[in-house]
Amino acid sequence: MINFRFHIVSLIGIFLALALGVIFGSTVVDRAIVDGLRSRIDVVETNADAQRIENEGLRKEVGRLNEYVIDVGPFATRNALPGRHIALVAMRGINEEAVSAQVETIRGSGALVDGVLWLEEAWNLADGDQVAALRVITKSDTSGRALRVAGLDLLAARIATGPPVAGVDPLAELRDAGFVTLSPTAGVSEVAIARYPGPTPLALGVGGSGSVIEATAFNRSLAASFVRALLPSVIGEVWEPLEGGAGRGEWLQPILKDPDLVDRVSTVDDLEITEGRVGVVLAMADVVRSLVGHYGYGASATSPLPKLVTTPIVR
Repeated sequence: MINFRFHIVSLIGIFLALALGVIFGSTVVDRAIVDGLRSRIDVVETNADAQRIENEGLRKEVGRLNEYVIDVGPFATRNALPGRHIALVAMRGINEEAVSAQVETIRGSGALVDGVLWLEEAWNLADGDQVAALRVITKSDTSGRALRVAGLDLLAARIATGPPVAGVDPLAELRDAGFVTLSPTAGVSEVAIARYPGPTPLALGVGGSGSVIEATAFNRSLAASFVRALLPSVIGEVWEPLEGGAGRGEWLQPILKDPDLVDRVSTVDDLEITEGRVGVVLAMADVVRSLVGHYGYGASATSPLPKLVTTPIVR
């Protein structure tokens, strides 16, 4: 007979075997999991290293392309606007370095731009004194947008025709009332209102979402005033890539959606980069020939730059 002690020993042996099986089994499973995770980590690290190498190559390529664009710019714009006077009208609050860089690009085309005519915050007409002053200057009893348009019409007409032969210069009146500031450009010690901007000028209006002028569709009003004054003109945007901010070209939409302006005023949506500054010069050269287009990288732009137009040689 098998006694009770044998049963006890057998049961203990079975439980010990189960315990050892569980221990060794869990050890094997854990090692398999660890080995699998390590393998995956090795793959991820390998892919990350490859991606870093690719990204570094792309950064270098972008750097080379940027250098190329900067170097090509002067060749693309050289003699595009020889001897032309440019009235550069910029809205206060936008990036002034971009405006200064645009001035240099314009000068490289052979054009003349002695000063930047800054449009100040007073154009919001948020103060009663500003409203009263603009009414006196424009000889108008209107208010709001109508008064603002009257002021811009006066400004555009003054740019187009130059200083008056006699009487008060409206540009000086607008300056004294705080609506405009005429600032000399680099290398120019002083720019005289009485000689600004020069004969047969072209107009370049520059603004963007950073402008302190918050009046609705102010850029459209400015562009329309240029058109009424028969000023060949381009409106350019200095885009600011802010989180949650407007997309490139959105600031120009009031002009682009206006059927009376879209075919009469050229636009450029990337003045903060070299391509845009080159595009402005080429677009201004085109508007002299009554060629209008919309350039840059925004959704409404038709191409980054104007297309090359060649004039056949008559033999």
